[in-house]
Amino acid sequence: MFIRDSLEEVLFRSSSSFVNYPLPYLSPINVMQTAIALFGILQISLLILWCLDTAERSPATIAAATLSLANSIAFCILSYAEHGRNLRPSAVLGTYLFFSLLFDIVRVRTLWLIDEHTHLARLFTTSVILKLGILILEAREKQQYLNNDDCKRGPEELSSIFSQGVFYWLNQLILTGYRKVLSIEDLYPLDDELTGETLQAKFDKAWNNCE
Repeated sequence: MFIRDSLEEVLFRSSSSFVNYPLPYLSPINVMQTAIALFGILQISLLILWCLDTAERSPATIAAATLSLANSIAFCILSYAEHGRNLRPSAVLGTYLFFSLLFDIVRVRTLWLIDEHTHLARLFTTSVILKLGILILEAREKQQYLNNDDCKRGPEELSSIFSQGVFYWLNQLILTGYRKVLSIEDLYPLDDELTGETLQAKFDKAWNNCE
């Protein structure tokens, strides 16, 4: 499912670029790609170890390790494609990394309980820590790197799925409202999808289709 969603997001993403990194070699996207490449190497190593270790694997272990390797390749492509073409951090990547981390933490505990001296447990723990780092990098907002007028957009359009989920992007507005009476200038810019012109066009289209 993640591979399918990743391909759809890459194929249907607009080709225009919103992001401009002043230092290409030290840009977040290069750091991200390096971390994902290291994660892919760890997945290959884990797959080899699972193939060699017949005592601690289940019938589905090899298949799961192979899918993990395929997923790392898919989110490497998706991360590279969306970083320059999406205003906000990828919701698909963030969701996948978050929920897969929850399951991987349980697997780490199980591997250490089976045998704390095994190379599998150590390598898998390292991959989980690296995945956590990738999640943190992926959840970072890109406002400081946006081109032209895109940097003036409201935080709702630029926030990650985690910030939107807990309404973290509203904190600054709430703090400002606590300190003083809010004015029009204090409010965030409105999302393009919520402007009167856009909503009027959608309403007219829906109305005309009903006739």
